[in-house]
Amino acid sequence: SDQAVSLPVEPVLLPPEAVKASGGWVGERAITVEGGTTGRARSSYVWKPGGMGAYRLVARLMGEGFNVAVAERELVVDGQDFPRGTFIARVDRNPESLHERIAALAREAGVRVTAAASAFPDRGPTGTGSETTRTLAPPRIAVLAGEGVRITSYGALWFQLEQRIGQPFTALRADGAADELDRFDVIILPEGNYGRSLGERGWRALRDRVERGATLIAYGAAARWVMEQDTALYERPDTSALPRDTVNAILRRIDAAVTTRNDLPPKPSPRARPDAPVPVPGTFLRGELDREHWLTFGYARPELPLHARSLPLRASVRGANPVVYTYDADRLVISGFSWPDNTVRTYAGAPYATVDRVGSGKIILFAEDPLFRGVWDGPGLLLMNAIYLGAPGRAGAE
Repeated sequence: SDQAVSLPVEPVLLPPEAVKASGGWVGERAITVEGGTTGRARSSYVWKPGGMGAYRLVARLMGEGFNVAVAERELVVDGQDFPRGTFIARVDRNPESLHERIAALAREAGVRVTAAASAFPDRGPTGTGSETTRTLAPPRIAVLAGEGVRITSYGALWFQLEQRIGQPFTALRADGAADELDRFDVIILPEGNYGRSLGERGWRALRDRVERGATLIAYGAAARWVMEQDTALYERPDTSALPRDTVNAILRRIDAAVTTRNDLPPKPSPRARPDAPVPVPGTFLRGELDREHWLTFGYARPELPLHARSLPLRASVRGANPVVYTYDADRLVISGFSWPDNTVRTYAGAPYATVDRVGSGKIILFAEDPLFRGVWDGPGLLLMNAIYLGAPGRAGAE
């Protein structure tokens, strides 16, 4: 039957100088999160993607040895529509204890799980027993730490995996990781500078492990470092200058804005590069999702606000670019500062996330830290998809 979890309510302590808002406190109320199963399944248990609770349930089940699959197509279960990326625990592929454990873990995670009576769809081609479902496996995760790794980026990932998802992982010192990689099939490089800590030897070891089946995930400066090491995978940066007429048009706009003749030097500096891309300082930009790609499973809308502090990625040449900053120049900036002309030219249509198959493995890059300071969940789901669905031999093909 449907069940709910009541979360504990803690009093909010305000400083003595705090002023009571107009109307005062109405009272305290417990927040209830629906969770649990709808009954005892005869065929399978099914739950929708889209929240961290869904992945917490996945991680806990796989951690206890249960088999979990993901649906690559929309499916219909007992008359209900479920989106791509829906998770499935089949009764016939799990021990009898599944019934009791999934009920308890779903309540704990606050996830509503549908108990399906049949593997066949009421309508449409896809049910829980269809060939478009793929079985997942518990990822063996290594997270690089230590020299060169930004501590706040590592900390946000630690909190996400250990505290929110309940997913075990191993922290490896970046300067000694080259000899330890064979034990892992998902290797994560948080934001950081890996030029010294990993170096050429570390990169060769990473590349070799990916070719033999591992998934490498990197974001922020780490992603740009990967692009510099593996230049053949990505478009070359545009180092050409702007056409002379464009430069002159920019200079005319500057001259028109000057109110005093001597506000600016009569000539621009020889070192000036008006064409150079310039990052925005913490601006929210609009992203577009490729809803057909597994990296975007769980998102109900085709757009996503993205926090931008760095330059975008270069486009993958032979792989996928499933998340890009919107091409619509008028809608690119959601909030925050932007550089006139430059921000649109730099970001519009450029990738936020790329996925490349390398040998038997994958390289997945994000332009920014998807868990930036643990402030919001928006891009965090992309990272969870990269870890669980991008693991070796799992759902989806580029």
